[in-house]
Amino acid sequence: MKEPNIVNLFPLSIYINQVEEHEKWKKFFIDNVYDDYQYDRYKRESDEYNIVSEHCGKPVLHSDERLNGLFKELSDHIKKHCISTLGIRDMFDVCMVKSWLSRSYDNNENLPRHVHSATHLSFVYYMQVPPDANQLVFTTHQHQNELFEAMFDADGHEEEDTWINEFTFESSPHYVIPPEEGMIVVFPSNAAHFTTPTQSTPQTFQTERLAISGDCILVLKEDEPMVHSKGFINPKHWCVY
Repeated sequence: MKEPNIVNLFPLSIYINQVEEHEKWKKFFIDNVYDDYQYDRYKRESDEYNIVSEHCGKPVLHSDERLNGLFKELSDHIKKHCISTLGIRDMFDVCMVKSWLSRSYDNNENLPRHVHSATHLSFVYYMQVPPDANQLVFTTHQHQNELFEAMFDADGHEEEDTWINEFTFESSPHYVIPPEEGMIVVFPSNAAHFTTPTQSTPQTFQTERLAISGDCILVLKEDEPMVHSKGFINPKHWCVY
């Protein structure tokens, strides 16, 4: 039998790049900004830890004028992804909505599966990454190649109770991105993701795993004609009541 031609349709595109002058921004942030965004990590009611400052009333790092240069570069990466990868016209600005710290000290401190439902694009910038730091995992609940529910779900099942012989690009429900210092990852806000340990045994990191995460929306530039039925007009025309 001849080898078939397989066509993969409708991809989910994740942008990965490096922040320029990462070492400069890392030192500046830790020396000058970090202490101002401390928060109570311990949740007494559940005996767990807050991994992100978003849950503690501090989701506005982008409004700190000391970080204007950093967020300008992060926004440039987002624009590059939209224009170069997605083919969007250069008619929009990136409007930062929320940004927060993500911190963990051992591989038991992980984020569960979630989405960022209120915005267009989200990002994570890895500022400090210890060896064997927890990994970022993207997942899908409705795999378009799955012929029946849970066909590709091998998690928690005995070996004889799965249809999967070997996960391929076409069947895998997960994609793992090992973090690296200085890395920025940009993704659609509605893309489900979580973090997971690199090692199966409990492990305390050598240093804090520190990242800046955020959400943004695309808005028309201020001088762009307001003739589009889709998307957001420029915020200068917004009103808050």
